[in-house]
Amino acid sequence: WAEDRLIPDLIRSVGTKEKVKIRNPDATRPWQHVLEPLSGYLMVAEKLYKEGPSGADCWNFGPKKKDILTVSRVADMFCKAWGENLSWSKESKPVYHEAQNLSLDITKARTTLGWVPKWSLSDAIEKIIEWHKAQMAGKDCFKLSVNQVKEFLSF
Repeated sequence: WAEDRLIPDLIRSVGTKEKVKIRNPDATRPWQHVLEPLSGYLMVAEKLYKEGPSGADCWNFGPKKKDILTVSRVADMFCKAWGENLSWSKESKPVYHEAQNLSLDITKARTTLGWVPKWSLSDAIEKIIEWHKAQMAGKDCFKLSVNQVKEFLSF
């Protein structure tokens, strides 16, 4: 929920009804649902348990290349999927210097652990919106979280 994070900023704007200001809409980022890297970390934990310290290494868990999109594209996808006049605009004076293009090479995780991303970015956005709309409506988010994890694991 930190400031200047695209999805949290968009969700906060639902309550404020203000356009989200985006600093660098043409930047690309390796977008993914939080369950993706968590599933990878669990696979690494299993490897460490079985192999001991020899299984220790550095790992990248990221999306498929088709889901490394611009900030503006993800913002548009999210706003459209939310469906309640959610919108954004370009920040006129960006404050931070940021890398233009970020990506992660997941080759080692795929070949060594057999890890692959399960949800597309569209799927991830759908699940994020489902959870946050339920939370805003006062629904049982623990139960929804458990169901989303089960769905992710069975995907």
